[in-house]
Amino acid sequence: MIRAPGAILPPDHVGPDDRTADQRHHDAVNRVLRDVVESGGLGRVAGVPATIVATTTVNELERAAG
Repeated sequence: MIRAPGAILPPDHVGPDDRTADQRHHDAVNRVLRDVVESGGLGRVAGVPATIVATTTVNELERAAG
């Protein structure tokens, strides 16, 4: 589902979107992943929705961040 800019802001938010670009990108990725998991398209294991688990280390994050 494609959402309009600012559509994932809290319903009581008033005024312009004051999040940084990085915050908006984070929120967008978070929403996409949540939509995929909630869609049921990932299947089920023993009747429970599948869950994605991603792991990394601080060193890997620091190296990727430059």
